[in-house]
Amino acid sequence: GLFEGKNLILITAESFSPYAVINEELTPALYRLTHSGIVCTDFYQPGWTQSTTGGEFSVMTGVIPTWIGSDTSFVASQKNAMPYSLAHLLKKQDGYKAYAFHDHGYDYYDRDKTHPNLGYDYKGLGNGLVLPHSTWPNSDLEMMQATVSGYIKEYKKTGVPFHTYYMTVSGHANYTWMGNEIAGKNKAYVQSFEKVRGYNEAVQGYFATQVELDWAIGYLLEQLEANGLADDTVIVLTADHYPYNLWQSRYQYSYKELSGSTSSKDLNHYRNGLFIWCGSMEAPIQVDEPCSSIDIAPTLCNLFGLEYDSRLYSGRDILDGSYDAANPDSRQPLVVFRDNGVGISPGQKDVLGQKTLEERAHFRPRRAVAGRILRVLPPVGIIRRIQDVFRMPDRLQKRNRLKAELVRLCEDLAEFRLGKRLGVNAFGAGLPLDLVLHLPEDRIVSGRRRHAKAVDDRVLLHLHRVEVQMKNQQSSYRQ
Repeated sequence: GLFEGKNLILITAESFSPYAVINEELTPALYRLTHSGIVCTDFYQPGWTQSTTGGEFSVMTGVIPTWIGSDTSFVASQKNAMPYSLAHLLKKQDGYKAYAFHDHGYDYYDRDKTHPNLGYDYKGLGNGLVLPHSTWPNSDLEMMQATVSGYIKEYKKTGVPFHTYYMTVSGHANYTWMGNEIAGKNKAYVQSFEKVRGYNEAVQGYFATQVELDWAIGYLLEQLEANGLADDTVIVLTADHYPYNLWQSRYQYSYKELSGSTSSKDLNHYRNGLFIWCGSMEAPIQVDEPCSSIDIAPTLCNLFGLEYDSRLYSGRDILDGSYDAANPDSRQPLVVFRDNGVGISPGQKDVLGQKTLEERAHFRPRRAVAGRILRVLPPVGIIRRIQDVFRMPDRLQKRNRLKAELVRLCEDLAEFRLGKRLGVNAFGAGLPLDLVLHLPEDRIVSGRRRHAKAVDDRVLLHLHRVEVQMKNQQSSYRQ
């Protein structure tokens, strides 16, 4: 209960990675958070094959995301009771007020249903959150400026502690000066630093989006300190996923410039950061044991002295060292990756360095793991994503977001078709549609060739439906 009774601000930062914290001069606020407080040096945000919503679900619930039919875990959760969310636990035990904000369309990924179900008073663009500018992506700094004073004033008036959750968006791809208004706005600033100029344009654009997050965190810290709340407030920062847009052919797989990772099956690909900061901490605490996003919720439960059932979390308290390394125990540090999401090659050691793929009895060696991972959304996911855009209330935002989604869709399809032209079959045996492995023809498992055409046909069929919807939407714009 180190932080029992204190305020809690939990931030899931869009496409954040520890490589975004370049130095104290470029990103002073992020540097402060990542070099003090509780710092996890071996933290991972695995690829859950659900993009932002999967990472956000793992952070907020401590449960491994999976697909429930065609629904993500978060979408499916809105139909279930979620009494062990941080908001519900803090409200039940200590009477906290719980707020959640997102600087994008309020109903994107069904957050208008999932977040209230977790116990939050939730506001996004279109249902209460108002920002001075409409851009793509929107400004995290403007979101902080529009929200922080409200719950601080309420706290000073009533004395009731608060828990605030933020899902940011400024770090969203694409990382181009023209296609990303946040990157374009901050271009001159980041290019004034010699170290940034040493990277290619895509990486520079990525840094330019992370600077906006830094300014948002800086504003938050300033307001807490100005109101005397820094010592009574805990800030937790982590990512929804690594900046996977930088791992695309059009950007020359630029993520390797930051992470050193040369393969999307390399565990360094998913290495990220978890930073827990409070102004009252006199010295930083470094955690070197492996941990991941599903460990955040149970760790915060213990730090805030909450009563909870640890069996209802997939993760563990990362500060609990009372385990015996020689005996299997639920308290042992463990990072869980999707079996078909991050694969390990034959002969390569697993995440804990204990056994090779062939030595693990519950794995059967598959040629598929030697292939290059290509993400292709399930057909229903393509339609759902475009439909979500159409429901956005702001017309300009809708147009900007629609353009970004089309670019992303075309990139996925272009890379998919490129693989076909090069004689590469794009379907591994038994893998779901949302994760397709490129395999050379001579390494395809016998009898599985027919699946590649089936996948190609389904994707093209639904792309055609999307194109029809797009034409109808364009016609309505003209009218």
